[in-house]
Amino acid sequence: MMQSISTIPLQQTYFSSTYGTFHEPQISLAGLLGWFQKYIDEAYEGVSVGRKVDQIYGHRLETMFTIVGLKKEKHEKSNEYHSSCFFVDKGRLKQNKEDSCRENVLTQTNSICSPLKWEKRQEKNMPSEPKRELRQKILEEIKEKLALMMSRWNYSHYEVGTSETLIAKYRISPNLAKKADYIILFHKKAI
Repeated sequence: MMQSISTIPLQQTYFSSTYGTFHEPQISLAGLLGWFQKYIDEAYEGVSVGRKVDQIYGHRLETMFTIVGLKKEKHEKSNEYHSSCFFVDKGRLKQNKEDSCRENVLTQTNSICSPLKWEKRQEKNMPSEPKRELRQKILEEIKEKLALMMSRWNYSHYEVGTSETLIAKYRISPNLAKKADYIILFHKKAI
């Protein structure tokens, strides 16, 4: 299983029965998780990734994309639906054993992408306003650096936003969206 998340797919394209053919992103799931991991230590609790998805919390975007969630806080209990089965939690790659995810999850084309359950951990003591400002700076840095990675990773474009942006732009329930800031990496449509 570890080998499948650390390799780049050999196929140059994949097919979605709903949206057609897309170019395969040229970064492994482990590589993507590792790239975002460096941003979670100071202001976030973890990062989750859902690949080849078309929805955020049930809101259909009418295209295929990779969603990256930067987890804000710990939650003791969660009854969320989970479509992606891997996340990085402070530098450790783990498989969420409560999900019935298998290797084919990585090639699933019509799934619902939600943040994963997160391991219980000690909450950071940073006050909320300084933490919010730090998160905003981190999101700005991610925006700047992602611009350089789009062609290398074979994504068409990206969107970076706070949980508040997610709620406003996509009309996502605040109870769901407030848990993480997000990055959407849109897959290139094949011509």
